[in-house]
Formats: sequence, structure tokens, C-alpha cells
Amino acid sequence: MQSKLSVYPAARQALPSMLAAIGSACAASAIPRPVLLRIELVVEELVANTLEHGYRGRSEDMHIWMAVSADAGGVCISYQDEGPAFNPLSAEPGGAERAVLSGRPGGLGGALIGALPVEARYERTGGRNTLELRFPVT
Repeated sequence: MQSKLSVYPAARQALPSMLAAIGSACAASAIPRPVLLRIELVVEELVANTLEHGYRGRSEDMHIWMAVSADAGGVCISYQDEGPAFNPLSAEPGGAERAVLSGRPGGLGGALIGALPVEARYERTGGRNTLELRFPVT
């Protein structure tokens, strides 16, 4: 079941609503909790990166769009923002290790996606970064 693209304010306060939408879709399709937790981790990192790097703290009047769908085979997330063009799938190898060793938060988004059993596709269309993620039930 594909949900419509919902719009959220570009603010950390929107994250609970986004996670609730993911949780509802997962519950309706009996998605196992470990899969839900992986999805929540990735979406939290995407939101943090959008706010810090994409919107560079200027989030008033900015938005994040997300659609979620789930079935017995897995969960699909479509995530969009209007930050500068950036493909998180092109993360530099070793970036996660450097981020952890630096002691600074962040730098894990692309590495997380690359480390998890996720099918991912990025494109820039209509002034938006669009990341399509599929989390299979394994």
C-alpha cells in the first residue's frame, strides 16, 4: 500500500510524526521490530543531515517530504528535501569510521545506508533531492 507524499516542517520536532507514520505502516504489514528500528535510525540520520547540511540551519519555511509503504516483503520510504544537490549514496569509503573517530556527531547517513540491507536510489528532480529506500524483510 503506497502512501501519499506527506509534507513535514523542516524541524526536529517533526521527527516523531514521521516515525509514527513509519510505525503505523510497519504495524499494518506486520513488519518485524528489528526492520522498523533500522528504518527509524536511517530516517533520523536523514532528517539530521537535511537540517544541518542541506538547510544549513535556515529551516523556517523549509520542508521535508516523505512517503512510506509496506507489505509483507518490506518497507519503502521516499524521502525528499530542497537542499543543494547531494547524493548520500556517494559517501566516501571509510567516512563512518572517520566520523566516529573525530568525536563529532553526524557523517553516518551514507555509511548507514551502505551498511544495512537496503536497496537505495537517488535522483535530483524538480529542485529536490529524492532518496528512494527499500528495506526488505530478511
